[in-house]
Amino acid sequence: MRKTLPIALSACALVAFSGVVVAPAANAAGSVGSPTFVSGDALDSHVIFQDFSFFQPYESDTYATLTKQAKTLADLGVTDVWTAPASRALNAYNEEGYAVTDRYDLGEFPAGHDGATATKYGTSAELKTAIAAMHDAGMHVQADLVPNQVYNYQDREVVRVTAVDQWGNPNDDRVRNKLYEVYTKGSPAGQQKYGTFGQWDSSDLNGISPQDIGTDRVLLDPDGKPYRYFGPNDTKNHLPEWLASTDAQRYGEINAIDSYLTVDGYYAVEHTDHGPIWRSLLLHYDEQQPGATTISYLDYLRQHGYGGSADATDDQVRADIIGRSDSVAQNSTNDYIGSQPGYSGRSEQGITALRFDDDTSGVNENNLQYEFLLGQDVDNSSAKVQAEQRNWEEFLLDEYGFDGFRYDAAGHYNKEVLQQSADLFAKRYGNDQLDHLNYIESYVDEQVPYLNGTGNGQLAYDDEMYYAYLNSLGKANPTQALSTTVTNSFSNRTGSGPVSANVIPNWSFVTNHDTEHNVMAEIPLTAAQADGHPYGTKEYQLAQYAIYTADRAKTDKRYAPYNIPAAYALELTNKDTVPTVFYGDMWEAADSYMTTESPYHDAITAMLAARKSYASGAQTVTNHASNLSATPGQDLVSSVRAGKDRSTGIGVVVGDQPALDTTIEVEMGRAHADQRYTDALGYHDEVLTTDANGTLTVHLQGSKNVQVNGYLAAWVPSSAAAPGTAPTGEPTTAPTPGTDPTGTLTPGTTPAPSTAPTGGPTTAPTPGTTPTPGTAPTGGPTTAPTPGTTPTPGTAPTGGPTTAPAPSTGPTPAPGTDPSDDPTATPGVGTGTGTGTGSGTGTGTGDPTVTPTPGTTPIPIPIPTPGTGTGTGPTAAPGVGTGTLPSGDPSLIPGVGIGSGSGSGSGSGTTPATGTTGGSTTPNGSTSPNGSTSPVGSGTTNGTAAADPATRTPVQAALAYTGAHLAPLVGTAAVLLLVGLTVLAFARRRRSTEH
Repeated sequence: MRKTLPIALSACALVAFSGVVVAPAANAAGSVGSPTFVSGDALDSHVIFQDFSFFQPYESDTYATLTKQAKTLADLGVTDVWTAPASRALNAYNEEGYAVTDRYDLGEFPAGHDGATATKYGTSAELKTAIAAMHDAGMHVQADLVPNQVYNYQDREVVRVTAVDQWGNPNDDRVRNKLYEVYTKGSPAGQQKYGTFGQWDSSDLNGISPQDIGTDRVLLDPDGKPYRYFGPNDTKNHLPEWLASTDAQRYGEINAIDSYLTVDGYYAVEHTDHGPIWRSLLLHYDEQQPGATTISYLDYLRQHGYGGSADATDDQVRADIIGRSDSVAQNSTNDYIGSQPGYSGRSEQGITALRFDDDTSGVNENNLQYEFLLGQDVDNSSAKVQAEQRNWEEFLLDEYGFDGFRYDAAGHYNKEVLQQSADLFAKRYGNDQLDHLNYIESYVDEQVPYLNGTGNGQLAYDDEMYYAYLNSLGKANPTQALSTTVTNSFSNRTGSGPVSANVIPNWSFVTNHDTEHNVMAEIPLTAAQADGHPYGTKEYQLAQYAIYTADRAKTDKRYAPYNIPAAYALELTNKDTVPTVFYGDMWEAADSYMTTESPYHDAITAMLAARKSYASGAQTVTNHASNLSATPGQDLVSSVRAGKDRSTGIGVVVGDQPALDTTIEVEMGRAHADQRYTDALGYHDEVLTTDANGTLTVHLQGSKNVQVNGYLAAWVPSSAAAPGTAPTGEPTTAPTPGTDPTGTLTPGTTPAPSTAPTGGPTTAPTPGTTPTPGTAPTGGPTTAPTPGTTPTPGTAPTGGPTTAPAPSTGPTPAPGTDPSDDPTATPGVGTGTGTGTGSGTGTGTGDPTVTPTPGTTPIPIPIPTPGTGTGTGPTAAPGVGTGTLPSGDPSLIPGVGIGSGSGSGSGSGTTPATGTTGGSTTPNGSTSPNGSTSPVGSGTTNGTAAADPATRTPVQAALAYTGAHLAPLVGTAAVLLLVGLTVLAFARRRRSTEH
């Protein structure tokens, strides 16, 4: 059951009744002067993709698939990838990686299934390749770090233990300072090669989870003193009389654990020509611990046929045991040990943890939560272990190229580990921390004062938000108000309470591997479904997961949570958080990696795209009343991001009841007055328009389907047909008939000639210049360049088309087409006709020592003389002049004509059924945001063209024009190549200043 919310957060829920609330501005949290992470736009720009689920199959192809899919993830808007625990892990349950056996083996050593080198996810080399591919795609990668526990080492120790609760307090009188057999010694290959010490043992641990091996396995004398064997005739030996006088003692043929004799130990009872015969130490042992056994060893074997009859003497039974084969005798002994309560896991039932009593100084010291969680609990208060921890982190950063960490179970180990890790990153990366995210998993509120007080070296874990999603949106009959998706968070968006307590750099989530597992684990199985597998085993869990994944594809869900897309719509548009997208919500985890999309894949993908294009600016949350409840926020909320201009901003409206039937007002902001909006998720076909105050009136009609149980829409400006293609501004005049305006101007009117789009420059850019390819137009000029004038070479215009203008004749594609490398272009369909002419002059130099081409005059090199040239092209495009070639020497520079053109034409645009905007040509070649046809110098346009001459480079276009003029072709191409290189250098220089 979820813990009760702290008073500070519970009180915030009262604000839900007040209606509109505004998220507080992002401030640096905590008392430290220079925090590592600070909430703000830079941190908010990150999106984490959790790349694994418990239930994906063991196919060792995760890294290989990530390598192939890296660019796809980056294109979705993912900036950071949280990988599964990559270290070698215990082959149990679903083998997801948290039961670490070798921290330093990430698929490097042959320690996997049947000696395989690969882990569940792939090999060490494949991991390095995947990380490099994700880096190449512009993403950063965080390793899932598991500092709390290690597992299942091969060598045993005997240690003194006490049964304790999760905090390490004794809580069971059955086990107090008792000798206990444990598997805690380990020296795996990776640890030996890379670790600061080669072997783990109990001195590096605080305790252990119950191991299912029994608490009464050490053999004791009648006084309760343990029997011990240190070696042949060692004076420290303490052996029972029947064993002390044997050859086994004299020849070192007694099996002991740390010198202790245990119920599963053996000794050499006889010698043959083939060597010693080993049999159980129980042959002569009388158990001294009350309740440890229900029957003696000899009686048990007598009942199972040893000795020949029920009346066989003990010696006869012993002789029969010795006479049997080794395997038969051993199997019978194991059966006996497993049947006795003190020798088996039955004696550990009800025990939470077993604390090691030799040194309890590090137990529950300086933790956020409690000490004991899982496995062999690492003593992270030990200086030796802390040094090992830092070495492991540096190994992952340097050897593999990880950029940061997700700290598993951060509430359960000494906080010094977190602080030392934060110090390591501050020292290594300084102010470059945003490329090196670190985030903790902790389900306790104590993380807030700790992180605030130590400089926010990691992001806090917003588990409060998850439970709000689950208990309101996730249930068919919600147990809490929908407004808790706003109030129950460490970044409280109600604006109430002290900022330092409620705004903290954090990461949030809708689902993760643990929460999915917890929901699934409650699914009951019939005997047929369990197929003989006990609860909790891998096979049992996979049977539960099959039911779970089938259930979430149903409209009426029994086990899976409802409204996953709605939760993502809220999370991905929230301010002051780094959202996480879970692999298992996008793909079917039980299928091969990234092969089968989940029912929510498309909705999450659409929200990622909407986040990237629209989610910016201040956030305002409103709790609405509805036809079902007069309490604002009970079943209906909206969350608005104001955006940074009229092309951005988003309004998410969420309800959690299918019976909703009401009308609400959503305040998009005055900057969005008289603007049209569509649903980015595609659930609703209508186009809504804000009023003069920027208020969007939305009528909600609830629905019930696989994805939505209530209502969901993400309203975005309709000026962009697809995320990422919105123009900078809207026109101030009406569009050409047939186009799809972005505002509320009357269709069918004609714009005034030379009217500039909103936000455009007031003067024309210098004619004849080359705009930077791929940049979005700022706006069109208010006047056309004077026909016939000579533009100034080399000056870049303020605005321009999204691709370089073609300096050639022929049809000009509609500006607004979306080239494959230009996400800023606006799709459109338009038609028009036009012509243009140009003239130009050129300069040329020649070598007077070379015989000139017949009919030409050599020109001395020091005295540039204008050459003659002609040019043609669309209005305002540079004329391409072909100068005279002074000689036949190809090394000489031909004349270059630079001319101005003039032209006239007319055209009209059409609007396709899809509502995309028509393309046009403006006097300076820029894209008109409203898709209208410019009244001056328009060329033939077609917004659907993608491979027209406008997508050519200047050199390609020039060659196309001069193709019929074979004589000057080579010289002209050479000069245009120089021009192209100059443009490329300028573009590179510009790009370099943007990073």
